[in-house]
Order: sequence, then structure tokens, then C-alpha cells
Amino acid sequence: MSVTDTLIIWLKSLDEVRYRRLLVARWDAVLACHRRSRLKGDGPGSAAPREPRMGALPGEVLPEPHEIAGHLLEQSSIIEAFQRLSTPATQVIEAVQVLGDGCRRRDLMALIDLSAANSAARLAQVLDELAGVALVWPDGDGLRIGGETAMLCFRAGGPLDAGFPLDDLLPDLPSGALREIALNLGLNLGGAGHRDQLIALLTRTLRDRDFVRSVASRAPAHTSAILTRLASFGLPGSPGTEHEAIDVRLIEWAAEHGLVIVDHSRLAMPREVRLALRGVDYRAPFQPVSPRPATTPADPRPSEAVHAATRAVELTEAILHACADTPLTALKSGGVGVRELRRPAKAAGCSVPTVRLLLEVARQAGLIAWEGSAALPAEEFDTWRAGSLADRLETLADAWWRLERLPLFQPDPDARPGPCLDPERAEPYAPRLRAALVGTLAAVPPGRAVPGPEVLVDGMLWRLPMMFEETADAGEYAATVWEEACLLGVVADGVPSVLAHGLAEDRVASSIAGLFAGGDTTALFQNDLTVVVTGLPSLAVNELLDGVAEREARGTASIWRFSPDSVRRGFDAGLSARALIDQLTAVSRTGELPGVLTHLIDDVGRRHGEMRVVEAGCCLRVAGPSLATELLRARDLAKLRLREIAPGVLTSALDPMSTLRLLRRAGYVPAADAQDGTPFVDGSARRARVN
Repeated sequence: MSVTDTLIIWLKSLDEVRYRRLLVARWDAVLACHRRSRLKGDGPGSAAPREPRMGALPGEVLPEPHEIAGHLLEQSSIIEAFQRLSTPATQVIEAVQVLGDGCRRRDLMALIDLSAANSAARLAQVLDELAGVALVWPDGDGLRIGGETAMLCFRAGGPLDAGFPLDDLLPDLPSGALREIALNLGLNLGGAGHRDQLIALLTRTLRDRDFVRSVASRAPAHTSAILTRLASFGLPGSPGTEHEAIDVRLIEWAAEHGLVIVDHSRLAMPREVRLALRGVDYRAPFQPVSPRPATTPADPRPSEAVHAATRAVELTEAILHACADTPLTALKSGGVGVRELRRPAKAAGCSVPTVRLLLEVARQAGLIAWEGSAALPAEEFDTWRAGSLADRLETLADAWWRLERLPLFQPDPDARPGPCLDPERAEPYAPRLRAALVGTLAAVPPGRAVPGPEVLVDGMLWRLPMMFEETADAGEYAATVWEEACLLGVVADGVPSVLAHGLAEDRVASSIAGLFAGGDTTALFQNDLTVVVTGLPSLAVNELLDGVAEREARGTASIWRFSPDSVRRGFDAGLSARALIDQLTAVSRTGELPGVLTHLIDDVGRRHGEMRVVEAGCCLRVAGPSLATELLRARDLAKLRLREIAPGVLTSALDPMSTLRLLRRAGYVPAADAQDGTPFVDGSARRARVN
């Protein structure tokens, strides 16, 4: 049965949840399948399939297994999937490639080093993960691997540095050389009259590791040393490489017995021979657990994570307010330049790099959008701003986690930073980098801290071994993501916060509640209209005081100050003077409030609402109360959403011209006044009569 057929059978065996999860993980294959279906559906009378959405919501029509299988086996899609694999997953694929498509699970377990604790259980998990992304999947007792996957080499010497298989090397030899090898090995050629039969006989023979080791034991001493070197170090069998490194005359005996393959262009040791000569104790590497970073004792003082996270929320709001006052202007080439970013940085009291990061996060969260050539807050900003501190922080943390950009990455410190909010810029690997660094951080034991991002590189490489061509590059990316994490309170003073664990474990909301857990639930109210919270304030105290006072300091102690404007915000949010006094008294350390504060609250409460602003499209003055009542009850005028704000005065939700048209359509004969009270003449109606 072909690889494609077994993959289709495997896909059909999955329940809907696992199938949907697989498609999300291999979304590039889903899009390729969609484009092909769309091309097929371009004929007359056919409807093009709807563009699938990332995550495939429950109501969406998913591609069938037979439709998606071929796309999952395309090399470009497999390479994309490889970029997301961890070290143990790549090690398992290497071992499966060496054993060959259809290898038995027990042979894989015999090849892989399972000496570490819980390695067998971890191997089962890795195989399940690989099946979940359709790279290796079960077929009875065997394991199947995509045909194109076998073409992918992890090293110059192939998987496990084992070189190329006999199937690739033997067909390059002339028939005479094949026959000579078979005779030297003492094989019976009676049933191998044709070349293909001879190749099959040699392949079966040299796959017997015990037989290969017995043949090698008879080699001359100088040849034996070279064979050991080739088997141990896995020199690549590329053209000319081993010819130049080794005198061919010294390995003539090995070539005559098929232990190495020599032709006019190369010298190579077959994969099966190389593995056999590594000895009966050889095991393929398997690193089931991430290396732990070096740590130091954590500073016992309270973490700064809460302050950093709260500060990120406040700065985001301040930056977007600055953008609302004066929208950011785009460069001709797209995006926002450094000069334009200095203005919101000055208004918010932070650095330009911080503005870059928080603007990109805000864009990802839908809080800022482009209108023409200007970037300004979107409608969602008002909803976000009205939410609780926990909800606002959750929105930012989730957006940062998904952000496909690295706003702070600057490979050349002397170069001018690229534009911010550039719609053409995309770095799809950025979320994987954040997941790798935060995942490494989350493994730090409680009570320990990491000295810096450099100690996290090994953990990142374990999680993303295929990401970096040079290990040095990983250090630069680690430093960038570390800086982002510090600004958002994911890590503080080298200690991963609860938010780091929440992101790594996909439970952001509950982690934010834990971030503020254990905070001080009381505050000290003073006669100078300030209130002090020693240590970390709880989430409830944070939200209460942020809503009715101005924060002046944070750190070992947080300080807020009350003012008429800050108290008014509480009334604008729907609080009454009595309710506000009760809520503040409930968190007072002494159980009471200073008289100066209660007088301030009562004074602002008396004046709040002395005048009221009513949203309306226009105003109607009617002749008497009976007509007003009739208009308010008329079903035909429901669209106007009429409201009586004074005797004989109504407001309409629609603009004046729309209100006039609806009133006339209902049989009324309204007249219109201009803003200065003079009669308004509808010129459009007069022109209509003339025409």
C-alpha cells in the first residue's frame, strides 16, 4: 500500500477534534488544498470554495482526508512543519528515516537510547505528536513516513550521520563490481542471474548487522582502523570528500567486500554498514527533556512583574490617547518612522522602543488601525479601555503571544530601525520564538532566577532545533524576546512570573488572577488626599484605586492621589457618592476615611449631573403635549427612537433630513429650523418640483 493510501486511512481514523487540530498545525497544506479547489471551481456555474479561517471554526467545511493527503506530503509543507519540531521529535524522525519507511515500532525502540528516566513514555508521546502533524503515523505495527520526508537531511552525512542507504549506492556500481563483491562475501549467485536480483541479494545480505561485523573482523589492521573512523564520525559521502581524505588503496579490501562503495567520483560507506560497525551497543541519541538553564537564588523581595504588567497596560492607554490627539502619519514607503514615534513616547513618558512594541501589540489586538495614511485608535479601543485591569492585560498578553513581528529586534545596532506598524512586514516565526523562550523560562524551579537570556539559548535550541543555522543567532533573538517579556511582566528580575506559566500552558486568564494573588487588600488613606498600599496591591484594590485616583508611584509601595477629576471618573462609571465611600472604607486599613476625602467625594457627587449631555441626531419642538405623546407612541416612527427631554421637546436618533422624511412618510407635516432658529428652506424639494 502506498504512503499516500496509508496516510488517508490514518486521517480517516482520527476523531473530529484531532483532525481539526492536525489541520491547524499544517495550515499551509489546508490553504494549498483550498487554492487547488478554487481553481477547479472556476468553471461556469460553479462556486469557489470559501477561504478557510485559521483555526477552522466548528461550522466550517473541512477538506476530506483524500483531498488533503497529497498536500501534507509535499516537501514544502513538510519543511514548514519541521520548523516547529522539538529536538526529541527530530531525533525520532532521524531514527525512523534510518530504519526505513514501514519500520516496526520495536525496532525503533531498540535503536533509540531509552536509558534516561521515562524515555519510553516520552517516545510514545513524541510518536503521537508526529502522527498529530502527519509526519510519522502508525500503520499496523509499522511506522510510515512521508516519501518526501526521507529526502530531508538533518546533517551533511544524512540522518544520524549514517550516510546514504544501500538502495542509493549499489545501483551506481557496474554489474562486474557487484558480482565481485557477492563472490568475496561468499554468496551463492545461483538465483541472482540479473542485475536487479544481484542488487537485491547484496542489499539483504549487508542489512544483516551481525554478518557485516563478522566480515569487518577479517579486515587488515590498517583497513579496520579506517572503517572504525568512517563508522564513528560519519564523514559525508559527497563527491570527492572521502577520496581526498583517505587513500583508496588502503580500503581496497573493504571495497571488494561491499563495506565501502568506491566509484570514479566518490567514496561512501552505506548506511546499513555504518550502523552495524558502530557496535551492538550503539543507540541513536534521544533527549526527551529540555536542558535546564543555569539559575541563581531568587531575590526574596516582591517581584516587579505586577508593576511591569500594570505599567504596560497604562502605557498602552497613554500611547493610544496620544495617537487619538494627533494620529501617526505613515511614511511614503509604509509604516511609521522613528521621528513620528517620539511624540507618543514623550506624551506617555517612555522610550521609543517601548512605544514600538506596545503599538505593534495594540495593532495585533485590534486597538489601533490605519485610516488612509494615519494610524489612530480603533473603535475597539473604547471597549478595551472600559474593561477591568485583568481583562486589558489579558488582551495585551494574548496579542503579544500571537504577534508575528519582533519590534525590538535590531541585528545592526548602528543601523536605523525599520518602520513600525509596517503592513508589509511579517515574521511568522516570532510566536515560535516567544513560545521557546517562555517555555524554557517556565521550567525554572520556584525560588530560582536566571541571570539573563544567554542561559536560555540551549533550551530554545532544544525546542526549535531547526530554526537557527548558526547558534550565535539564537542568542540575539533570545535577548530580543527577553526584553519584550520584561516590558510585559512575563519575567522580572530574572524570575518567571505566573504570567509566563500561563502563556506556556495556555491559561492566560487564570494566570493573571494568580499574578495579583497574595497582594495587599488594604490601603492607608491620608489627610493629604493620598492613599498608600505597601507591597503589591491586590487586583481588586488596583482596579478600585485606578478608577478613582491618579497613581503617582509604584514599587515597594504604590501611591495614588485623589482629585476632583479622578473622583468624577468614578461617578462617570456609575458609582454614587455613598457607594464610592463604602467601597473605599472597605479597603481602608483603619476602617474609616479622612474627612477631607469624604467631603471631596460628597462635593463632587452634588455637582455631578447638574447638566446632562444627551446624544441625539436632532431635536423636535412640538405644538403641545398631546402631539408629543402621539409621536412617542407611533409605531411608524420607531426608527427615530424618540425621547422626551422636556415638555414639548423630543430628541431623535436620526439626522434632521432623515427625521423629516420619516415624519412626512407617516403623514405628518413638519417644518425645519436652522441652527439659528430661522426657517430652513429645503432646496432639494423645490428643485424636484421644478424638474
